[in-house]
Amino acid sequence: MFNFGCKKNDKQEGCRVASGLTKKQQAIADREVELVQLAKSLVQEQGFANLTMDKLTAASSYSKGTIYNHFVAKKTLSLPFVSTH
Repeated sequence: MFNFGCKKNDKQEGCRVASGLTKKQQAIADREVELVQLAKSLVQEQGFANLTMDKLTAASSYSKGTIYNHFVAKKTLSLPFVSTH
């Protein structure tokens, strides 16, 4: 699964990046952070009641399916930033 023997400059699939995640895992984490930040800005502009997955899809560069792969519902999308208020 993971190749822990990768050298720093190795570009093999499964090599871990500095954060301890594979490049693919880091890309997924980065995408989730981007979507949460976008949702947070939409909530600040329009309010939580007006946030929909369709509006998030329209404001992002991702498809609705991609967004649902990360967050199964609006509630789960809001959890990361609700606790920071």
